[in-house]
Amino acid sequence: MIKRTIIGIFVLRTIFMGLHLDCCWGQVLYKSDHCCYECYQKNTAGTSSVADGHQGETSRKIAFSVDVNGFSQRLNNTNQIVVFKNVLVNHGSGYNAKSGIFTTPEAGTYAFFFSVQVLKNVRLSTLLMFNGKPVSESLAGRIPDVNTGGNMAVLPLQKGDKVWVQTHHNVLNWINSAGEVILKYSGNSFSGFLLF
Repeated sequence: MIKRTIIGIFVLRTIFMGLHLDCCWGQVLYKSDHCCYECYQKNTAGTSSVADGHQGETSRKIAFSVDVNGFSQRLNNTNQIVVFKNVLVNHGSGYNAKSGIFTTPEAGTYAFFFSVQVLKNVRLSTLLMFNGKPVSESLAGRIPDVNTGGNMAVLPLQKGDKVWVQTHHNVLNWINSAGEVILKYSGNSFSGFLLF
């Protein structure tokens, strides 16, 4: 009786979850499960996946994370692109460490995060730019200690679209008495990745 009950539960679970009995002993199939990846590909080709809900999707790995740690940058102009030269991750090769610009390798919905960290008594306003238009703003205010400001945005992008971080167009909002801001720590970062 117990054996039949266990088998019955297993069969019902398999039917309701849309899983395959011939693969991974009825476990949920994820693309990240290396032991089940071949089964996953065989059993979900051209169909929607229980785990991710994307129909006929190929494996797309696009993500980057960069900062200025070890590479200081002097900001002394309006609309100046912040170039994050320390590349931590650049899957898909969309981020250019020379220009500071992320160019979309393929269409999809992307998430972006950025932060700037200023030394005491300095203020800095930055913008997340999408094809030349501001979509999000960050402010690290002037206080008597180190301060960090950050923001994020989720954007639907087409292949070739460009996203970057730059200084605010109103220089009076952020310039210090020396006429510049120097970014040099890992609190200054820019990251993005493909959601779907």
